[in-house]
Order: sequence, then C-alpha cells, then structure tokens
Amino acid sequence: AHSVGRPCRVSGLTEEPPLPASTMAPALLRMVQGAGGFAAVLHRGSAWGAAMLIVHRAGAKVRVLERLPGLGGVQWRAAAEGDEAVSAFIEKQRRFDPDLWVIELDIADPARFIPGFPTTD
Repeated sequence: AHSVGRPCRVSGLTEEPPLPASTMAPALLRMVQGAGGFAAVLHRGSAWGAAMLIVHRAGAKVRVLERLPGLGGVQWRAAAEGDEAVSAFIEKQRRFDPDLWVIELDIADPARFIPGFPTTD
C-alpha cells in the first residue's frame, strides 16, 4: 500500500509522487513574476490533485503542455499549439478532469522554473 507523501517502490525503483498542483502553482507564479514575467492561474483545480496544464506564451506563439507523472518522474508533453488549438485542448481536458489546474506563463525559458519542462525552441 502506498501512503500519501511517501515514495513508493515500483519494480525496484523509488518514485516520488508528483507535487500537488496547489503547492506548485503559487511558487511558480512567484518565481515567474519575480523574474519579470507574467503568470496567472486560469483555472484552480483540486487542492490535492497533481493534474496541471501550462499555457506558455512567447511573443505571438502559444502552446499548452501537460504534466504527466511516470516511472522516471514528472514529464511534460506539448499538447497543442496556436490559440484555437490551445483553447480547445484546455476545454476538453477540463471536461474530462474538473480538478485540473491551468497556469498561464509569459516568460522566456520557463524550463528554468519547472523541473522536466522542455526548453523553448
């Protein structure tokens, strides 16, 4: 049995549970805003849930990335690009998981604030 907040053993590997989005979001907002960028919570989800989307704006480009827990730790996957595709993806995911957190960032290289986040092209 796996208890909350403790690492679990999976096939000989120790996997840390993902940080709750309610803990990560305020820290991320403070770091990005402290570095001169824009950061906002677009949708506040469950206090205990780990599901999170990051909307990253860089100039005229916008993309959304989703946080995926896995055996190697948390990974981020680009899910959609462009305003219409990003909006449609967020709405689809929110219908599927109303506890989902959605955070918007407008700053260069958000990977410096988010472990495992892909670097900007």
